[in-house]
Amino acid sequence: QSFTEMATAGGYHVESKVLERQVRPATLEEAKHLKMAPTSPLLDLKRLRKLDGNPICVQHTRLPAARIEAIVEMDLTDCSLYALLEKRCGIVPSRADYVVQAEPASVEVANWLGLEPGGPVLAGSETTYDQNDAPISFGVLRYRGDAYSFNASLFRI
Repeated sequence: QSFTEMATAGGYHVESKVLERQVRPATLEEAKHLKMAPTSPLLDLKRLRKLDGNPICVQHTRLPAARIEAIVEMDLTDCSLYALLEKRCGIVPSRADYVVQAEPASVEVANWLGLEPGGPVLAGSETTYDQNDAPISFGVLRYRGDAYSFNASLFRI
């Protein structure tokens, strides 16, 4: 589920503000995660996500520009990126590799989330894959530590 889908299901009003946005060459690490050639163009997008007007998350996402040409120039304020990928690009986000860890908030992230610098945030690093199991995004979501919990059911196989 996307941030918007999870929040809407919980009955919250979702807002997104674009903080930074640029098309630039992919670094070696980004290219590796997205299975694209280094220096290929990617959309580097940073958004502040709010629930009922309260800042909850800073989302930093990188996407291969060649696969998402239809939305590269779109206004990405107050929208679901997953919904746009499906509707405009024919890309269905289907699964994600996700790692959550606690970290101290940088000055920049603390300012956006209304925290003291060094305050706790939960960082979710994710690589998201489409319906063909090809990577479509790579990024980190930094949530206020007091406003996010990650729930999972673990099965022994």
